[in-house]
Amino acid sequence: MNQPRQFYLIVAAGLIAGLVQGVLGVGSGSCIMAFLLMTPINTQAASATSGYQVLFIGLAALVQGFINGDGNLVDTAFFVTLCIIFGGLVTLGINRFLRNKNQKNVSKILVFIIFILCMMSVVMIPPAGI
Repeated sequence: MNQPRQFYLIVAAGLIAGLVQGVLGVGSGSCIMAFLLMTPINTQAASATSGYQVLFIGLAALVQGFINGDGNLVDTAFFVTLCIIFGGLVTLGINRFLRNKNQKNVSKILVFIIFILCMMSVVMIPPAGI
């Protein structure tokens, strides 16, 4: 694929993903991933690029909350620090656990962990009123 065509495809992906996210309220990662996989980009790089967007989307939501007066800096700093420490420890534990397992079982274990996390969010978020 030539460079100008690839550039225009990625620009179109961004525009369509933004439109879909703004109109329908769904995540734009699925649109971005589909377009990136149509280019000669490695699938791991495409996945990492899609996941990297979460940082900027979260920061934009945080800034918007502070602009609207809904944010508390002390609480935000506490929970961000807690999430970074807890997330790092959990990721380290999962990494050490999976290194000792058979490669065929690793994907099954990861899917199970993601399933458990999704179920926990379904149970925890509605009572919290988020």
